[in-house]
Amino acid sequence: PDTKKRMATSYSHCLSNANKALENIGSKSLSSLDEIFRSHHTIFCEKPDFDVYGNRPEHRYIDAISDASLGSPPQWPNESAIKIFAYLKPKFEHLDILLERLSKLAASICAFVPQLSETQRKKFSSRSLFLTDKPLQLSRVVEECTHAICHGGTGTVNVCIDAGIPVFCIPLTVEQMMFSKRVEQHQLGHVFPLQGNSTLLKNMLKDFIADQEIQSATKKWASERETPPMADRVALACDLIEAALDGETRG
Repeated sequence: PDTKKRMATSYSHCLSNANKALENIGSKSLSSLDEIFRSHHTIFCEKPDFDVYGNRPEHRYIDAISDASLGSPPQWPNESAIKIFAYLKPKFEHLDILLERLSKLAASICAFVPQLSETQRKKFSSRSLFLTDKPLQLSRVVEECTHAICHGGTGTVNVCIDAGIPVFCIPLTVEQMMFSKRVEQHQLGHVFPLQGNSTLLKNMLKDFIADQEIQSATKKWASERETPPMADRVALACDLIEAALDGETRG
């Protein structure tokens, strides 16, 4: 009963706030929240190739929207030809095992780990691994790295793939797993399973770095596709939204 009461209260607040926002732009109010899915347009901030439910040509794909210019330039700990960018979350079950493995690789690795503890930084920093808890400038990163490791977020993966950088995806959620599997199907990355163990992680990391075919496939993918500039993608999304709002107001 308490849960049902909280859900009803939350629903009521959400509907009330939505209707206040609609009133402010001169649009008609909602009688129920499910009406928000009766849309004028469906805009996917994704590539049709990576749509987890398959390409839906009746909808508009404008590619991923993320600002890759923010953050600090990467600091590579050595001059190795193999340069690996990693974006890892502290809630990953095998984080310490992965960091330990990365710290011993014959490579130059720059890893962004939010909420990284000082203990972890001291323990795993090495001549191979530079650790930071500050965001990195992804546009600069992909100009310099040869491989990427992340949890399968669409923004990070798309920036890497567009630059011809293969990705080792370590999903934390079902949604990330579904998206990562699409990337893998196009031979643009490897995917670590949600329930994978530490031994599998070590083996898959080794295989990913050694996979020359995936390197070639990702470079080929990037060279054959022209991704619209980020400003154009944002402008298109805004144009579609404003057109729908204008039409609703006039109606």
